[in-house]
Amino acid sequence: MGCSSSSNAKAVQEPVKPPVADAKPAQTSSAPPKKEETPTPVEKPVEEQPKVVEALEKKEKEEEKEKEKEKEEKKEQEKEKEEKEKETQGNAKNEFEPLPVPTEEVTEHRERPNLVWAKNPMAEGEEEKEQTGGEAPAEGEKMISFNPILLPVPPAEGGSAVQLYCPLTSVEELSGLSVLVLLRENKIPHDLKKESIAEPERKMPVYLDDGGLHLWEANAALRYICTKEELTGWYPADVQKRAICDNALEFNGNVLMPMMAAALESYKKGEERAAEAVKQDEEKFLSDVWPALNHLIQSGEGPLLGGAAPSIADLAVFPHMLVVTRKLPEHFVSQHEGVKSYLEALHAALPSLDETMKEAESWV
Repeated sequence: MGCSSSSNAKAVQEPVKPPVADAKPAQTSSAPPKKEETPTPVEKPVEEQPKVVEALEKKEKEEEKEKEKEKEEKKEQEKEKEEKEKETQGNAKNEFEPLPVPTEEVTEHRERPNLVWAKNPMAEGEEEKEQTGGEAPAEGEKMISFNPILLPVPPAEGGSAVQLYCPLTSVEELSGLSVLVLLRENKIPHDLKKESIAEPERKMPVYLDDGGLHLWEANAALRYICTKEELTGWYPADVQKRAICDNALEFNGNVLMPMMAAALESYKKGEERAAEAVKQDEEKFLSDVWPALNHLIQSGEGPLLGGAAPSIADLAVFPHMLVVTRKLPEHFVSQHEGVKSYLEALHAALPSLDETMKEAESWV
């Protein structure tokens, strides 16, 4: 009896183990909350990404539109500028009969584009507006010129006309022709005075006076006029092209022009240079000077130093070279085929060159 009761007691106690099995489901039930935390932050940037891309594309399109708009505006401005330049050139080419110069003393004058009006006691009122593009003089004024360059009365103090002092008789003074061509080709109001001026203590071969600014170096005058008038066709705005132009100017002043000047000085004095000196110059010109000049021409894609159109470097080179070919036809420079081709191209680009050369009467 005692044994069976103890075995029954063990049998009754065996079902008590399930509480241990209940702990395992409790561990598995705690896992799901961890999985719920991860998906929520991932979905938001995925939803916003198309909006960001769309905003960037929109911004790029707006920037492109702005650039196109700027290009169109720039084209319009350039077109307007070209039309104004053509109109100005057309007006300058028109020939009108000059009105009689007032006999009474002119008390005041003022300038407008291609017109000059002067206040004068003899003023007869308004001239015909058709001749002046619809513009008429103010009360008490009389029109005296259509072109400021041909102004028959001296500019008032502080006026806009450039004063160029250059007799154009000596070899040095031939450099003044380069400045004169630049002024005339661009229709810049100026007054040529064939006299030398002392500044500061010696006579200057070329002397430019622009409203109190005094320059006595031709190359400096060329650069100044181009910079002031924004003549980028004559003196490039591009840094590298301008450097090449400056290089040609210095090369002419230091090497080419002195060689031409030596020949012209002998011609002017009626003397013959020593045969040995001429031979040395010829050898130097053929082996060094012309190859260097031709390199500068070719670097600008020729046929001139400025390329297809002349630059101020061409204006600096031509006076002495051209006079040598005219006055010394047997000179080695005059006989050089490269020089001939260069001067032909320069004449084609500047038809008024011969007319300007007449100002140097003793060299024509």
